[in-house]
Amino acid sequence: MKHLSITVISGGSGDNSLIKGLKSLYPHSNVKVVINAYDSGKSTGVCRRLTNTLGVSDIRKNHIRMYKAIHRSHLNPNIVAFYEDRYDFTKGHELEEILEKLNDWDLKIFDVYAKKFFANPETKNETFSDFSVANIIYAQMFKDLGYEQTNKYFCDMLDIDDFVILNSFDNVYIHAHLKDGRELSDEGDIVVLDDPNNKIDHLSYHTDDNYGINPRAIEALNDADMIIISTGTFWSSIYPSLEYLDFYKYVNEAKAKKIWVINSKEDHDAFGVSSNDFIDIVSKLGLNLDDFIILENLDASPILKLKNDKYHIVYKHLGNTDGKNEKLPLARAIFSIYYGLDFIDHLDKLIFDFDGTLWSRDYKINTFDYLKSLENMHLLNDHLADKSIIFSGSNYEDILKKLNIAFIRPEDFKVDIWADATSKHYKENVLVEVKDDLLIDPKDYHYIDNYLKDKYNLMLKTNSKDEKQISVLKIKPLRQEERITISKDINNVARAKHLNIKAHMTGRTSIDILNIKNNKALIYDYLKLNGLDTLYIGDEVDDGNDKEVAARAKYHFLARDVEEANIILKILIEKFEGEL
Repeated sequence: MKHLSITVISGGSGDNSLIKGLKSLYPHSNVKVVINAYDSGKSTGVCRRLTNTLGVSDIRKNHIRMYKAIHRSHLNPNIVAFYEDRYDFTKGHELEEILEKLNDWDLKIFDVYAKKFFANPETKNETFSDFSVANIIYAQMFKDLGYEQTNKYFCDMLDIDDFVILNSFDNVYIHAHLKDGRELSDEGDIVVLDDPNNKIDHLSYHTDDNYGINPRAIEALNDADMIIISTGTFWSSIYPSLEYLDFYKYVNEAKAKKIWVINSKEDHDAFGVSSNDFIDIVSKLGLNLDDFIILENLDASPILKLKNDKYHIVYKHLGNTDGKNEKLPLARAIFSIYYGLDFIDHLDKLIFDFDGTLWSRDYKINTFDYLKSLENMHLLNDHLADKSIIFSGSNYEDILKKLNIAFIRPEDFKVDIWADATSKHYKENVLVEVKDDLLIDPKDYHYIDNYLKDKYNLMLKTNSKDEKQISVLKIKPLRQEERITISKDINNVARAKHLNIKAHMTGRTSIDILNIKNNKALIYDYLKLNGLDTLYIGDEVDDGNDKEVAARAKYHFLARDVEEANIILKILIEKFEGEL
């Protein structure tokens, strides 16, 4: 199963709320973060000077951020201290104090890098105050092993995806050119500029390297379903990542849905710069903002939520704690925009597929998918039952097994269910209606049953003991090549013998045989849903029966799995519960 791929263009602390929110709401989303490593202030600047490498801080911050987002309930306090604590080390005794810290944290494996770092005689000229031990280890590993190998080492150690990608390996130093003509050659000075009367006009980049754009960064853009430009220090994090070597052109070429989250407070590098100023600066650079939805925080500083009629801007309450957005409101806003829910003002009916959407096809008790399946059923039943319908090709007996797991009594589930290849209507565990014209003729059933037994030694599974009430015949489990061959053979035989049946592949290992007239769209028409504001959510909206009903609905979304359906349900509840 391919989970949603998200590429974030960001820096260090700017994506803190975003990463935590994305992974909290959608734990299995495939998040990549593209950053530059041009930080040269404080301890990072010392490490850069002593190792002649790129800045370590933003890479380190993203590693510990993802570690905390994924391993929330069982964090190793030694790891957190290694990454986050800062110390004033005694002049001339730095190495022994750092080795003592590493020993206390059970991280003596890094002793060798600390010793190599302090073997450099230039360390005697530096003061190691307010210093991160992790920065020293990272910087020396950058020098000895390279960026990619160091990055992979720490991702493996933290048991997180290899998700941090440098925009380039060029050892760049940023220079900022102010409106009055002065030049700031230290990134540390840029981020504390704090002068609304003498703002930054443009940047220049100084390096002796010429590696070019990192191919992995381009790949991350091309593979993404969604690209997010996150909040962050504009002139040291966001803008240089876009401008250096024209990386913005690769963003323009990417086919993903694109969102830019505007900062919520005036940072010191851009004090007095408004949201519209930022938009103008990035637009003049060449980023195609017509492809973007710009997200502005209604809780932001006044000048960072200005009206702009030229571009597509969405305004949301995202919280504001010292300029930081709250993680869950931000993530919900992002996903609401991605799925298009933000642009739906009203819905009359919600229509859900069942297997693979609300309930996992391959669930096992107490697994992640099992728990999400249970949550989906209760979210739907507790909040959206009156306006929801389930259209399922599954046998009702199979659905009933899941209802018995999810509820004390299956009749407690109040959502209307059209099951048995959407030919039978069940309400609170009672069969209330049958579409007789969608049932399989007993003669057709007997013919194809005998044919498959004789040719393939296969036995059909029926959804009814009464052969006059069969609405679906199922063959499983089959390998993919078997499914292709047998389904094609059944349809050829049906045409030759004038049988009113058709076969199509469903799920991952099955073939369903239905009445030739049967598809979910017929039930959509039968229920007179045409003309209503309907939303269809399923895991196969691009093919099969799902395709036809999705085409009839005013809106439709692909939910790749129960986890993605869970996100859509939560956003729907937040957005429409009062109305629905």
